Amino acid sequence: MCLKTDSFVVESNVHFPTDYNLMWDSGRKGLDIIGKFMAKYPGEVKGWRKIHDWYRRMKNAMRAVGKASSSGGRNKEDRIGHEEKVFSIFEEYTEWVTKGKLHPNVELGKKLSITTDQYHLIVDYRIMENHSDSEVVKPIVEDMTEKYNLRSWSFDKGYWHKDNKALLEEHVERVVMPKKGKPNKQEKEEEGHRQFKLLRNKHSAVESNINELENRGLDRCPDRGYMHFKRYVGLAISAYNLRRIGQKLIEIQRKRELAERELRAAA
Repeated sequence: MCLKTDSFVVESNVHFPTDYNLMWDSGRKGLDIIGKFMAKYPGEVKGWRKIHDWYRRMKNAMRAVGKASSSGGRNKEDRIGHEEKVFSIFEEYTEWVTKGKLHPNVELGKKLSITTDQYHLIVDYRIMENHSDSEVVKPIVEDMTEKYNLRSWSFDKGYWHKDNKALLEEHVERVVMPKKGKPNKQEKEEEGHRQFKLLRNKHSAVESNINELENRGLDRCPDRGYMHFKRYVGLAISAYNLRRIGQKLIEIQRKRELAERELRAAA
């Protein structure tokens, strides 16, 4: 089996986070809950007679803060670390992902790592929990090597780590994992080998598979909640594989019908 592994971001159903619109989301949902208690226990929740006025005042304050923050201000360069930030109070699992691309330079969601075989079927996928690409190699290798005999396996530079490469070389005949950074003499010779270049060029097939997934709906999850996010991803992967299998079956059937027509014509 010949495998290829790459990752991309599945965006969650959130708007771009700013401090003031997150405060607005928190405040208005707090008022929504108070309103539900007032409706359920009329006369027992005191002090919220002007709840609709609070909505209006909070909305106006949010707009004023938005105008002020867009113009800059003192100490604007001071930031809290991303690991301490919340990017959505509704989809709290959402991560701020920067993959080094120009368009888009930032994506909000979860990274998804997929592994495809030589038939373009997805044989493994992982939703990554604040992990880098290089951190998911070991569990993928452990699962794949238990199931298959692997002839080759290609990755991009994001998955490189010397321990990952050493682990792969124990189980895979040909490992294509370009080094992140400047290679030494031995690594340069290895990456210049004809077979390495051939398999590295074939790695672009998984990027085409990712593009197909995104174009068919896996660029952004419209569902709410992490459980539904994971279910959406799983169903999308299953649908992709079923479509690939269906295309192959149709192709086989058409070839069979063509061969039968040719036999009848020859007779």
